[in-house]
Formats: sequence, structure tokens, C-alpha cells
Amino acid sequence: MTQNGKTDVFVVGGGPAGLVAAMAARKKGFTVALADGAEPPIDKPCGEGLMPETQAALLELGITLDGSDGYQFRGIRFVQRSKQVAADFPEGKGTGLRRPLLHAMLVAKAEHSGVRLLWKTPVAAITSEGVQLKSGLVQTRWIVGADGGGSRVRRWSGLEATA
Repeated sequence: MTQNGKTDVFVVGGGPAGLVAAMAARKKGFTVALADGAEPPIDKPCGEGLMPETQAALLELGITLDGSDGYQFRGIRFVQRSKQVAADFPEGKGTGLRRPLLHAMLVAKAEHSGVRLLWKTPVAAITSEGVQLKSGLVQTRWIVGADGGGSRVRRWSGLEATA
């Protein structure tokens, strides 16, 4: 984000999806700001299971997982009552790790790549000009909503599913 409150891309949501989207935009040369009402590290009870393809995407952003960062697994299994399905990955292994560890890695890499991180900064609204924060309007060309299943960005944009 520039001194005059402008940025090319503004990401709403500082979880893994938001951080990776922000880094990908920076990699393309855009100025990027990211806001989240929380403060890192952001934890979720589910942890993270990173499939081989996810780890390859992280590697493209310069994020590598050490063998001691988590636990490797060779496939995935879904269980529901009396039914289940399981399969090994065709190539590579997945890695299971705690969410705060992944989040800390992503935050550090995003900071290093030049993403402007605005923690403890909830977004109040979006407009045709940009993103409204408590401190004022940030003008932006693009807004990325990475604020989860109950996305306010989706609602503000009129993209909610209809009945």
C-alpha cells in the first residue's frame, strides 16, 4: 500500500488463502495490502493437511516444509457412518501440521515479499472506490475476499447464493 492510501490489490482475510493470494499478486508485481481483524498466528481446530499439489504451489512461492515441520501421510481417507473411501496419492506425500506453524511461515514470507499486513484491522465495507477501514478508505483496483465461508465480501458484492 502506498503512502497515499492506494494499492493495486486489497485482500480481505489473513488466513492461508488470503496470504497466498497476496503473495501471488506481489509475485506478479502488484502492490498488495491485506487486512484481518485477528492477530497472528491465527489458529483453527482442524489444523492443516497439505496435499502434494499444495506443497508444490507453496514451493513456487518459496515456502518449503522441513521433514520435522509435521507428519507425512501417503493418502487420504473419508469416513461417514458405515461408509468409507481411501486412496494413496499418485505421487508424493501429504504433510499434516498445526495451523499456527503454517500461518507463521506464510506471514513471514508475505512480509518478506512486500505485502502490507494490517492485523487487528477489520474491514467495515467495500465500495466501488476501494475498502473502508476504521482509519479511512483505501483505494484499490481489485479486492480479494478470502474471509471464509461466511464471507462479508461476498455478501457486500452481491454474490450470495439465492434461494
